Amino acid sequence: MAEIDYSSVFDTVLPNVYIRKISLFPTTNSGRKGGVSYELNQLEETTKNEFGSTIGIDRKSFESATYGKTGLKINVEFVIKDILKENGKSSWFDDASILNLLKARLILCKSKNLTQDFREGGFSPRNIKLALQTGKIVQQIIDLKKGLSDSITMQRKETVDGNTIYSVSYDTTFSMDKLNPRHLSLFAHTFVDLEEAKKRLPINRATSRRGFLQGYSVSETIIDRGGTRKEGHVFIQPDGKVWAGPVHFHRGTGFMAGAFHRNEAHPILNRKKVPNFLIEDYRHIDKLERADLLLQTSRKNARRIRAKQNRSAHRLNTSTRQSYVSPLNIATTATGDTRIAFHVNYERLIKDFSNYGALVESADKKAQSRIFDTSPIVSLKIFRKRVRNGLTREEIILSDEFEDRTELIAEGGDQVLGSSRAKGQFRKRILRRSKNPSDAESETVIIGAIKEVQLAGLTRQGVRTFSVSDYEVSAKDAGFYMYSIEMELEDGTIEFAQQQLNNLTNVRVRLEKFLTESDRLENIDPKTGQFTENYQKAVRLQYLTPKLSDVVASNKRARANAIRDSIAKAPWLNAIATYLDVLRNLTDVKFDTINSSTNLLYNLVDPATATPDTMRVIVNLISRLENRVKNNLDKKRFNIEEVDYTRKTKAFNSKATNNLIEFKKDFEKNIYDSGTLNSIGFQFVPFSGRQIGPRLITTDRLADRFRTEYSKYFGRTTPEDVLATDSETQGSDEYTKFIDLSDTYYSYLTPHRVLLGKNNVFRLNDGGLADLNTKKFDNIAYSTLAIQPDSDLPLRVFRAKKETPQIPKFDLKDPIDFSANVEEDLLEVKDSETIHVERASAELAASLGISILTPSQYTREQTVDETSDTQITSVADLIIPEELMGENTKFATDPFEVEEEVLNEDGTIVEIDNTEILTGLGSSIIRSSTNVFENSKTIPVNKFNPKNPENIIDKIGDKKENGTALKERFIRSLPNQIKSIMLSNEIETANNWFQIKRDTGQDLLTSNKFTSYAYYNYKHVNQIEVLVGFETSQDGEVMVSRPKFRRLNREIFQKISTNNLTVLARLVPYSNSQLKFDRNPKLELPEFDNVFFIGPQMVVKDELTEEATIADAPDTTVTSEPVETTELREAIFTDRLVEYADLNETGTIILKRLVKFHREKDKMPVEFMTTAVVQQPKTVTRVGTRFGTTTPDRRPPTRSGAREALRGSTRAGTPARPARRRAATTRATTSTPSTTGTSYGSSTGGSSGGSSGGSGGGGY
Repeated sequence: MAEIDYSSVFDTVLPNVYIRKISLFPTTNSGRKGGVSYELNQLEETTKNEFGSTIGIDRKSFESATYGKTGLKINVEFVIKDILKENGKSSWFDDASILNLLKARLILCKSKNLTQDFREGGFSPRNIKLALQTGKIVQQIIDLKKGLSDSITMQRKETVDGNTIYSVSYDTTFSMDKLNPRHLSLFAHTFVDLEEAKKRLPINRATSRRGFLQGYSVSETIIDRGGTRKEGHVFIQPDGKVWAGPVHFHRGTGFMAGAFHRNEAHPILNRKKVPNFLIEDYRHIDKLERADLLLQTSRKNARRIRAKQNRSAHRLNTSTRQSYVSPLNIATTATGDTRIAFHVNYERLIKDFSNYGALVESADKKAQSRIFDTSPIVSLKIFRKRVRNGLTREEIILSDEFEDRTELIAEGGDQVLGSSRAKGQFRKRILRRSKNPSDAESETVIIGAIKEVQLAGLTRQGVRTFSVSDYEVSAKDAGFYMYSIEMELEDGTIEFAQQQLNNLTNVRVRLEKFLTESDRLENIDPKTGQFTENYQKAVRLQYLTPKLSDVVASNKRARANAIRDSIAKAPWLNAIATYLDVLRNLTDVKFDTINSSTNLLYNLVDPATATPDTMRVIVNLISRLENRVKNNLDKKRFNIEEVDYTRKTKAFNSKATNNLIEFKKDFEKNIYDSGTLNSIGFQFVPFSGRQIGPRLITTDRLADRFRTEYSKYFGRTTPEDVLATDSETQGSDEYTKFIDLSDTYYSYLTPHRVLLGKNNVFRLNDGGLADLNTKKFDNIAYSTLAIQPDSDLPLRVFRAKKETPQIPKFDLKDPIDFSANVEEDLLEVKDSETIHVERASAELAASLGISILTPSQYTREQTVDETSDTQITSVADLIIPEELMGENTKFATDPFEVEEEVLNEDGTIVEIDNTEILTGLGSSIIRSSTNVFENSKTIPVNKFNPKNPENIIDKIGDKKENGTALKERFIRSLPNQIKSIMLSNEIETANNWFQIKRDTGQDLLTSNKFTSYAYYNYKHVNQIEVLVGFETSQDGEVMVSRPKFRRLNREIFQKISTNNLTVLARLVPYSNSQLKFDRNPKLELPEFDNVFFIGPQMVVKDELTEEATIADAPDTTVTSEPVETTELREAIFTDRLVEYADLNETGTIILKRLVKFHREKDKMPVEFMTTAVVQQPKTVTRVGTRFGTTTPDRRPPTRSGAREALRGSTRAGTPARPARRRAATTRATTSTPSTTGTSYGSSTGGSSGGSSGGSGGGGY
């Protein structure tokens, strides 16, 4: 127990009032008319005893009283302390002359402003009188003599500072017509009416004072802002003892002992927070009992069912409908496999479609986690369906003419751990199929595979991500395919509700057993009805509080042993925690109500304050909730089916049957075209290893890819260096001052490789850009145009044709190998790249019906046209195009005469160079707009020169109020590829395009020479975006149909790398219409692996051959570490005491509070805590506590200090002279004796705290 300073209790003229309990009861009526109310004196054959204590609760009275309640009754229990003096008499209890005059004043204040005035020194008779007239306060005067019949020794006995003291209990009741007032406070003090004293005592009436002799006032906050306070405080002296007397606040020092500040030494006090045990709010029991069970389907599903029954349901706003599965993120590989990632709003599915989804909505975090842990995915199947397009791209029709129109490609599910049905890791599954089903020993092939991926941040949103590979689709006939999923989940809400019921039953049985053992005659105090001190001690010994060191600084096993039979296992604490835990998670009761009810329920069941009857109240509360849950669990389950009202057919549906939730969805907006040729397309990121679903690139390899990309355009390997030099281009007036290369360093990529057939691969990052080798890029462009149908069409017509639903996006011709069959003699004259360009451009020209001839060749051509084909007499005279251009060439095969070669003087053949003509032709086709030879508008490179006053960048934001900010924002987000053009004047830049234009006249952006070069290095740019989450609806729900992608920048990349995160990334085409940097649809090809994962270097390289393993669980044992503060040690102590409790989050919080309550209440009598501080009113006459003592006086007092004060009041204006009192101890310092009145508590026992003091009363 905490030590209480004796002098703070008894060194006052009039005895102190201590508020022990304030109980709030709802009433059907209130005020003077009376009415039925719920009070503790309405018991089963039990009433208040002579000490003012109450026993038990009659549930019938409670229910009848609270139904239709309108008012509030406030019951106040307070105590006054007394001691026995050496003569065997008490200070006031046995002194009839004092007891006949001594009264207690209690005032209930309903005004917050008035409460503040009273506490700031305004609690004077004059202000009280004025407040009574306004009706803002209600006053009760208690005659302390009434109701006292037994001797002082029959009162409750306590020990303070080694002295035996007695507590005399009183109570009174206030009534209000409002059940839920915003503010209530209580004030109390003892007083003596001096006018009445004159009549009873031999006092000279002519010279005596008028008014009152008043003890010091106390105050408590009952209700503030509509609620009760959860905490109070006590004042601690430097020696660790509790100061239980008046206090004052001294500026610069803080709280100090005594009612007023004086020159004599008096201690500084430390205000310590403690749980508020004073207020018992019985209004909350009504709320707990009347809470509605949530053992029903979710409210959203109920609305959905009603909507389905409504014929006009198809007119529902689409924004109100929930999506449970995201659109597919599909990537293809060069071999034609599809890699799929999709997200399931797993928690939302369970909330909306489980049998008891309503409780999932409102349950606490740990309860929700338990439900989800017992809701494993039993089966997740991925199907591929053959479909065909309808009249629009949105219309999808299942194809009936194919046998394999629906095929299973992958299947998986969660592992289930033991009988608990807890959800384990999702099983990685590889689906294989026999090549010959009729042969049992036939070789198998891999069809598909599935796994789960833990993406950063999405688990917290209740979203699960799955990764799927379809290896068989590449072998399927050309056509359109749609994927669909079928999923079965176990309904964990049923298991959870049953477990909560079991928990209720267990704690009720334990509490009943404890109550049976406790409710014996030898354990009950017949006068109070409460448990005896001896029994309370026995209970404390049975459920000990372990040593802090055994819990905080021990390993897990030792800690478990220390707390096995500790106070955290006490049946009464666990009963309250479990009851409130189940209420919070199975009903609609709010946590605030739960939290506010804790103190009350604790007092009703704690052996230190409870009675057997009040314990039965808790047993009955638990039993009634138990029966309600049990009856509800037997109700019929429901079936539910969801329809997507935007379509005439079901897009997805779900139903819950028994304990399974079934869900289906067709991904109608993610149609895959298997007719696209393999090994034709772009690769932006290098990958390695066989993995399930979209491939993963580690942050290290991706960083290498960024360095390679960056080095193409800048000579240095760090972006910070480019703008770090003292360049004359970096003047303050140039827009380049806004350029930042470091952030967009991680954001944009150009193609890494271009595949135009298995044996025709172009690596675009080899050699950099400084050599200005344009032939490689011409080869790529012309080869692409050669296999692109209708490439001769104007760009606008070409684009419109590609949007036709029945035409695949990439309807390409077979690739042509222009490097095949090249004669060695020709390679001696021309390099392979030149030959490739000539052949590709010739093929392109032929597809357009264009021939390139010399004048003499043209003349002969015309002559041949005028004669018969029979003029050719031998097949040997013909040149077969296939031999020259390859077997897939579409070059004209019309017969023609072989022209005699024109020879040089040395006999070699004179070669006619058509490269420039063909290059111009190709460039015109690439840049065509309304017709083949009308180029689209392109901005010349000089318009990007920061030194050019007419540059296009400076015009951005021109004439706008925030133009500079717009310009800066625009420039900073540009790809570094484009920024390198702007920074051409910098020495670190690979090419100075402004200088090249001046020296050669060739413009990077407008000249035919650089058309292909500029396109693949500056215009065909992809932006890397990473998934950072999903948008949320107005009610805060995650919408997986609306993913949030952000451009990958330095900050995000460093966070991924530093924290070993895994994220989903995608490549998105970049375009800038203002600067004319756009994609050309004629040069578009499939982009491989454009959806991928970025993650740490902790992956299985070949997931198709290595078995999936579950990592060993990490050691969660907390090792001993230095703990810096007592508060932190206490917090850790409480946390670890309850760590093994089978409770949800709410129950754990409550049990922690209860353990803390127990420890605090064991240490501190409740009446010594308070919720408010009162500054005592300043008066002329101050009588009471002394601040210091002199040498102890061994003479026992013969008269009461109160009586001396009354006699001293006969001399008007003169303070009463105190009698000497004996003190057990004195301070080491010398103090001046007070001239104030004698304390009523002087005794031979004396005070162990002679340093304490303060004015305890005043005369008025």
